[in-house]
Amino acid sequence: VGPLSDTVTLTVIFLSFAYPGGPVAENAIPLLKEMGFTTARACNRIISGNIPGTDNAFRLKAVAVQEDGGADFFRTVTDTQEDSDTILVFHGVPDIPHPWVNTSQEYFERCMEFLAKGDFNVLAMKDIAARYK
Repeated sequence: VGPLSDTVTLTVIFLSFAYPGGPVAENAIPLLKEMGFTTARACNRIISGNIPGTDNAFRLKAVAVQEDGGADFFRTVTDTQEDSDTILVFHGVPDIPHPWVNTSQEYFERCMEFLAKGDFNVLAMKDIAARYK
């Protein structure tokens, strides 16, 4: 480590929050807003899209995608309605130390190829906040 004049400070700003374990924590929403988050998502077993302009930005539904035991990626994406957004969560590509959320690189690539060939509109979470109230 060099002298302090060579030190660089890096600031990371998180805009999207993931509720741990799945469900929305209603009591956390005021704190998330105070901390500067613009969206929050919860993984649900219910596979239904979020409606822009209607659904709340801090109560967004997401679908966990993984090779074994997660929601069926292809069915979920195909069933997404034209006027809604489906938020897909890939926990680890790969996540070998946590096999319950592991997605192999090969499966992830198949999913991305399906999205590209299907002409889906893919947004990053940082870009989705403006679509929700």
